[in-house]
Amino acid sequence: MAEPAAYAWLYRNDRDWLTEQADAMDKAIRSPQARVDWDLRDRHLSDLVRRVALELHEAAPERRLRLFQVYQRLPELKAKLFKLDRLPLTRTALFEVLGR
Repeated sequence: MAEPAAYAWLYRNDRDWLTEQADAMDKAIRSPQARVDWDLRDRHLSDLVRRVALELHEAAPERRLRLFQVYQRLPELKAKLFKLDRLPLTRTALFEVLGR
């Protein structure tokens, strides 16, 4: 609680309003989060992986591409590496561009 004095004043002087606000907060907290469209995310991310891999290959064709190079250019990928079971197109794209 950020302002205990304000809460105490409201509790003593306008408890009905305070109760209404607290109930509204509870409902907002309990409302379900927006669902993630994993298919759309997967298609988008797999396209980005291939595009980044192509750019990196064109910049240094003699060097083998490494995973860290891809996610340095594509930071949102690193956070999703543990969710590749939900991102099969991205997983396939990574295996293809990394040669595994």
